[in-house]
Amino acid sequence: MKHTLSDEEVALRIVEIYFEEVAKRRDKAVDFDSMINTYFYVCEKMKKKEELLASMKNKVAVEEKKLLTMHKEEIIPAVEELKEKIPEKF
Repeated sequence: MKHTLSDEEVALRIVEIYFEEVAKRRDKAVDFDSMINTYFYVCEKMKKKEELLASMKNKVAVEEKKLLTMHKEEIIPAVEELKEKIPEKF
């Protein structure tokens, strides 16, 4: 059985690792507000990433449906056009 962590558990673990590293380096003052802010920051980043992935999945599904209805000669130019629309960060 595969165990998956909730977003909150992942965020908590990321914050723990972050503050362990901060404590090792002793280059920043660590206080409770910093920990809370970091936790919520990580949660928000994860939420945005999930929203982006869901949006991309929907767009891919729409484009796949379009490609299934195309003739062979239309597919290559259509794929080239789609490549131009892909954001740089992917």
